[in-house]
Amino acid sequence: VEAAEAGLEASMNTIRAGVKANEVGAAIEDAIKSHGARPISNLTGHKLARYVVHAGHSIPNVNGLDYHTLQVGDVYAVEPFAVPPSADGRVIDGPPSNIYRFQKKRSLQGTSKTMLKYIQDEYRTLPFASRWVIRKFNTPEGRSAFQELLKTKCVMSYPQLIEKTRAKVAQAEHSVIVTEDGCEITTA
Repeated sequence: VEAAEAGLEASMNTIRAGVKANEVGAAIEDAIKSHGARPISNLTGHKLARYVVHAGHSIPNVNGLDYHTLQVGDVYAVEPFAVPPSADGRVIDGPPSNIYRFQKKRSLQGTSKTMLKYIQDEYRTLPFASRWVIRKFNTPEGRSAFQELLKTKCVMSYPQLIEKTRAKVAQAEHSVIVTEDGCEITTA
């Protein structure tokens, strides 16, 4: 946990307009390694936009992966991930999780139609937990309707992300707005 937090602090001290994303990745990587840990190389922070969680450019957790230049007003989620040095340092897809997102609209009937409209109105393209929807539609028909949305691919499940050697993973995260001379942290 301390290594991930150190990576986050290093990124906050590096981010400003004109800096290249790989420089932020290098700062994260160096800070994590200085705490005797290893960064996850195939997970990154990402640009944010309204109703779009992954809106383009990335903020890598290691050097050498993304060379775009940070601009004033860009908004990013910065997410250093750290694992023990004996771990592989990469994640693989695991089984489906209980985190979903709207995928496509289809012609549905009854509770399924109502539920899909609720998901579109409430979450748009943002991720949501199945329990949030089931809480609102807490009937046998509601649980059946959610299964129909999955079967018809109206919603899709994100896979669980598992470190390749099954090592425990620590994460620290802030959302920031890039400024001329640094960044404004928007998370508490």
